[in-house]
Amino acid sequence: MEDRLPQQAGTPLRLPWSRPSWFNLACEWIGERANLDPLNDINSIEQVTCWEQSCVLKVPAPGETLYFKAVPLMYAAEITVSDFLSKPFPEMLPKVRAISRENRWILMHEFAGKALIGYKDEAVWAATIEKYVDIQRSFIDGAEALPSEIPRRPLSGLLNQIGTLLLDDDALLIGREGGFL
Repeated sequence: MEDRLPQQAGTPLRLPWSRPSWFNLACEWIGERANLDPLNDINSIEQVTCWEQSCVLKVPAPGETLYFKAVPLMYAAEITVSDFLSKPFPEMLPKVRAISRENRWILMHEFAGKALIGYKDEAVWAATIEKYVDIQRSFIDGAEALPSEIPRRPLSGLLNQIGTLLLDDDALLIGREGGFL
């Protein structure tokens, strides 16, 4: 199967998963990569969530559970970031089974454990934040190791943009509820 969905005339801004043929194409792609029986297993794929920012499907595969995620163009880097970071930080991210950068699809193994949102203990949250800080710190001197598809937003770039932001009364909500002044 070709990894790129055909464009439909007249719907360039329409989310891919809102197109009539999308689910069948996604299930076919998933089935090929998860060794699913096209006649039986494909029917057990379950939609977990579907909105503007993503579509997530739960995939019961032989002996395991997988999750499929599709993202819109503005989040395309998420696929590359997730794939890249899952290798050096397997305790923090699910193992990736397959990706399609062209379609912005990722198929991942289920990530065991309790969702962070289920913890009330601040120490658990603090420890998790420290782990994510460690991931970020590991790239301070090695940003060139990141795949080229991942946007670079160094602090030095913020210095060039902060002045423009501070002059934008609308962005700062000046004089409005929740605004900076």
